[in-house]
Amino acid sequence: MLRALCRTGLHGTGLNELLAQARARAPKGVPYQHFPGGKTELAVVAIEAAVEQALARGFARVRDRLTDRLSRAGLEAAEARRFAALLVATYEGGLMQSRVAAQAAPLRDASGALIEMLAARLDRALRR
Repeated sequence: MLRALCRTGLHGTGLNELLAQARARAPKGVPYQHFPGGKTELAVVAIEAAVEQALARGFARVRDRLTDRLSRAGLEAAEARRFAALLVATYEGGLMQSRVAAQAAPLRDASGALIEMLAARLDRALRR
């Protein structure tokens, strides 16, 4: 679906082409039962799914890189993974709160607390 949309746009892509790309063997009317909004609704669902997949891959890559750096800094692998997930979650949650509050304090406070906690943990790991 996304390839067809990129190539010919929504209005240039026919339902038959979409069904062929999906390798669907259903009658042509079946998609309209599941997507009453027609091609437009189907396109929105396809784009949302692609965005979710891209975000999942992006967050996984960030967590993997952070895990690697934290492991090299002295944390054991499992602890490094947990801290990496916590770093990403703290940033995302703090960012959302800061946007809602229209001020940087929530992100700054959450990040500051987490950095202090991580620094203390890395200091203990290095002293082992």
